[in-house]
Amino acid sequence: MSYLEDFNKLNTSTKGTIIIIACLMPFFIVSLYLFMPALFSPSVQFYIPLSFSICLSISWYLMTILLTILIVEFIDRLMNTKTDLIETFFITGVLSICYLSTIIIICFFCNSKFRYFVLIAYCYIVFRILWVLLVSSIYKRRAKKQKNKATILTIDPSDKTE
Repeated sequence: MSYLEDFNKLNTSTKGTIIIIACLMPFFIVSLYLFMPALFSPSVQFYIPLSFSICLSISWYLMTILLTILIVEFIDRLMNTKTDLIETFFITGVLSICYLSTIIIICFFCNSKFRYFVLIAYCYIVFRILWVLLVSSIYKRRAKKQKNKATILTIDPSDKTE
């Protein structure tokens, strides 16, 4: 019971991080089992796939939290709203699991090896991050141009300075 009380005392971001990483670990264990079955032979201790799963879960979480923060920041700027931290962690968890599940299924049906699974998964997240950054920068430029046009159009034509 003491562990649960200690967990409840943690702040929201720490709780969200722990929960998301704990939810991602089984997906990486399944992917290791599907794409590297040699890690689950009786001669290999379970600590090896477990440590791989922990490392992959942490790195996957960090990349998806970055992606989620960029997306939420872009949408907040676009809609003039403010997203709560708990909502950001919820979105991160859902996106992480959806992306990972989809990539596991695609790689499984394509009979991919583990290195291709990791390459496809992480390249996809990097591509999404770059895409959001590109769209966000294009939107910023357009908003800046529209603001400049609005400023030019609001100048009073009867105001002549010679």
